[in-house]
Amino acid sequence: MVFERVGLADPLVLCRPLRRSSTSVKRPVPQVITRHLLQPPQLRSVLLQSLSMTTITFRTCLAGAMLTGLALQPVPAAHAAKTAFRLTDLDWRDPHLFAIVPVLGCLDLTNFNNFGVLGINPALQNAIQTDVDASGDLDLNLLVVFDPLNQAGSGGTLAFGEVTCTAPLATTTCEPYSPLPLYPYDNTPALCLGAVPGTTNAGYSPALITPGSPCFVAALGDIVLDVLFPLSLKDAYIAATYSGDPATGLVNGMLRGFLTEVNANSTILPASLAVVGGMPISSLLRGGVECCSQPSPATGDKDIGPGGAAGWYVYFNFMATVVPYAETPTAVRPGRVSSLELHAPMPNPFNPLTTIRYTLPRASLVAMDVHDAQGRRVALLVQGDRDAGEHVITWNGKDAGGVSVSSGVYFVRLEARGEVRVRKVVLLK
Repeated sequence: MVFERVGLADPLVLCRPLRRSSTSVKRPVPQVITRHLLQPPQLRSVLLQSLSMTTITFRTCLAGAMLTGLALQPVPAAHAAKTAFRLTDLDWRDPHLFAIVPVLGCLDLTNFNNFGVLGINPALQNAIQTDVDASGDLDLNLLVVFDPLNQAGSGGTLAFGEVTCTAPLATTTCEPYSPLPLYPYDNTPALCLGAVPGTTNAGYSPALITPGSPCFVAALGDIVLDVLFPLSLKDAYIAATYSGDPATGLVNGMLRGFLTEVNANSTILPASLAVVGGMPISSLLRGGVECCSQPSPATGDKDIGPGGAAGWYVYFNFMATVVPYAETPTAVRPGRVSSLELHAPMPNPFNPLTTIRYTLPRASLVAMDVHDAQGRRVALLVQGDRDAGEHVITWNGKDAGGVSVSSGVYFVRLEARGEVRVRKVVLLK
């Protein structure tokens, strides 16, 4: 997605999330306003509608077009300090996850916590609140940083992503691995986020909670969300209700995004998750090919998402509290690196072997492969969970079938937790 600045005389149409009708209402807005629009080309015809300088049209849209435009008003606010909120509770709400537990059969594992088996939500709470791997950091840290915290105005800019936060939870302080991506946010009450119509299951409990006013909402676009494993979501949004003024917490928070069937089939759950480790997440979702409950060709919980893609709208609820936050890392503690690193292969050029070192800032699901100059994958070197720290792998110049590749330029690609690093290597015979 591309952010475009639009002139003051240009119109702005915002999509209301909860209805499919074409009705619209008009609300007064300040005379002077700076507007930023998220404008995928296919939505410009929806966004660019006429209106007067003192009104914004809130138009209900189809599910794929909801909340496409977000207004920003840089008006001085009473609470303009940069403020960081760490997610202290994160719950996967919809769709639920199903798998076969030995002896017990096919069970809903979303909130399961019995017989030594932790479902996704108990495992998320453990990771958010504790330092299981004794690294000195809490195991899962997602942060929303408002710059500024502009509750009194129409919005501003926020950063959202994974950071590192010290243990224990009661005295935690947070700092970034690397600069967090920035997004515009909006405080308009009518834009508090809702579910895309027809994409939730009323039979699941607890039910999905939607934020109410006073709230913020931000369009995140396509993201990789760390929820014990990297979850690739398209057309993602985040919203929550402010608690306090100035806010000291965020409540009734919602994260929403679309998981395509293609990404679900390729997202392998980490071995650390009992029962489901090593399985594609699609096999846990109703409508997935190997799901034990309502498998394909049953529709199950499957939806149609942006661009007509098949998959699942995924919803989370969260709460967050204010934490101390260092804009840049204060120091790298012994034994910890600040970011994902892929070191230069040695030797390079090489024949017949080259050694590749990589360093992980925290335990991660890792994929490393080799591509030729045309972008075709020729070898898979690493696939699976790896601990934090330095790792070493060698490549013998052979493809996935064990056949030696020809001389030439190749690219080693490392991916972990949504970050990607690439190094060039040359094979000379």
